[in-house]
Amino acid sequence: MYELPPISKIWFERCNLSNVRDLFSDRLSEWPDFVEQLFGKLLFDSQTTEMPVDEQNEWVRNAFNMLEDMPDFADVKSASAYHPSIAAEYTDKLSHTIAEAMNLRKLPRDDPDSPEQIQSMVDYATENGYECDDIKHRLNKAKLNRTKCILKAESSVEFKKQMKMFAEDATDQEEIVKVFNSFGLGGDKSKLQDGIPHDLIQFILHDKELLKLIKSLGGLRQAMARNELMSPSKRGVSISGVKCDDRLEDLLSSELVKLNDPILKIDLLDRLANKKALVWEKKAKTPREHGDILLMLDKSGSMTTPMDTSRTRNEWATAVAVATVLKALRDKRTVYAITFNSWPEGMIVKSHDDLKKFMAHVTARPSGGTNMGNAFEYANLKLEHLNKPEALIVCDMEIPDNIEIEPQLTCKSRMVLITDSFVNADRVKEQTGVTDIIDINPDKMTSTDTDHVASQILQSV
Repeated sequence: MYELPPISKIWFERCNLSNVRDLFSDRLSEWPDFVEQLFGKLLFDSQTTEMPVDEQNEWVRNAFNMLEDMPDFADVKSASAYHPSIAAEYTDKLSHTIAEAMNLRKLPRDDPDSPEQIQSMVDYATENGYECDDIKHRLNKAKLNRTKCILKAESSVEFKKQMKMFAEDATDQEEIVKVFNSFGLGGDKSKLQDGIPHDLIQFILHDKELLKLIKSLGGLRQAMARNELMSPSKRGVSISGVKCDDRLEDLLSSELVKLNDPILKIDLLDRLANKKALVWEKKAKTPREHGDILLMLDKSGSMTTPMDTSRTRNEWATAVAVATVLKALRDKRTVYAITFNSWPEGMIVKSHDDLKKFMAHVTARPSGGTNMGNAFEYANLKLEHLNKPEALIVCDMEIPDNIEIEPQLTCKSRMVLITDSFVNADRVKEQTGVTDIIDINPDKMTSTDTDHVASQILQSV
């Protein structure tokens, strides 16, 4: 048994696990303690400490020893630590699976031959000076029977099979939560903040295409982090030039590489000592005031064409769309998301609660042709729902020279145009009225390349 942080009890009650805790309490007195301990161990594993052996309940200790000896339990613990609802889910599942493996339903209720009942007889006899060797023998036998129950569960092939399935699902759930956390949408269990809704995690988990999409966002988020590290500009400052100084953190990359050469390294250290090393000169930058986002995503049949070596244009564009929404929610910006082919459809995304509906909306299968005029007309009607909106349009339509899109958007806009042919950006701007064109030729691009491009788009949103 473990010493759990006090907040574990609060989460236990918030997760409505009392039914699981009470399920076999009339058959196994240790059961409530085990369930509460299991939840705490899953959610707060790194914050638990083991109690002295003489203070532990033997059956509970044996039950945890059994779990810890199963390699897949580590994966379940790892995932559960990321979200209270995941910990609650596996507390429920593991409790029922263990009870089934131990055949607890067949134990008699309030059994007079239980270790607890016999222990009370031993205590009474001892306090009153009676001989109780026979009763102690019964007690040892009862405890042995409890141990045999654990051994029965431990040797259960079905239990091991279930644990493997739990671990596989838990690992996927962990990846999902990590992606949301990386966009700043995770909760904080130490502050009783839930994070993303558990039903959204389950919705993604049981949709293979959506799960694949969310996992791909992990690579995109890593590309964003790499771009941020490579940028000479840091949060709150911009680069205004180069000067001589001794600030190590602002050294130009051309100076940093000299640290790998024993001779040039001496020269650099000498110039640093005299404030003559080349560093970025910085100035405070005025934070950009972001408005809401009008997000438009092409869902025409041509979007099923490969984008890179691992996904289609639609899969890549959908990942960009989802990442845009996650970033917007983190920054408390509203998004109006429109998918379009021959006809447009849209929905507003303001909070975590909208995410499940948005995921279903944005992952619709591509089909049909493209009517951007209809899409722009529909979008203009929705701009009144947004504050200082900017549009991001992702499409792969070919725009003939003799066509001008009407009506045009009435807000600042950026179009990501995926095409394998030459694009005259100025002509497309004139035809569509968009403010900026990002032309992407995906021919022979790798997933790393397209992630890099996506990360640059997201940094500009």
